[in-house]
Amino acid sequence: MTASTNNALPSDEELVAFLDGELPLENRRRVNGVLASSAEARRRLESLRNGDRPFREAFDLLAHEAPMDRLSAMLRRADSDVRPDRKTAAPAPATDNRAGMAAA
Repeated sequence: MTASTNNALPSDEELVAFLDGELPLENRRRVNGVLASSAEARRRLESLRNGDRPFREAFDLLAHEAPMDRLSAMLRRADSDVRPDRKTAAPAPATDNRAGMAAA
């Protein structure tokens, strides 16, 4: 993060650190002062707080295109592997009988 002059608008990195409570006290005081006097800084802070990208639309599109049948089948298989008391249990692992045959 680069230091800014007292009346310069904070960078996006500074504003995100401000929102996250990770900005050092001296910088936090400076950002508070700029926010008190600058509508542009307040607008940018609010934009960063709310996210200014269409994330919901992007994820809705991905969810719509997801292969839900295949994913559901994978989850059912994983569940039955973990919980063999379910209707379809995982096949038993192959055992190595060489030790038993040697003993006989």
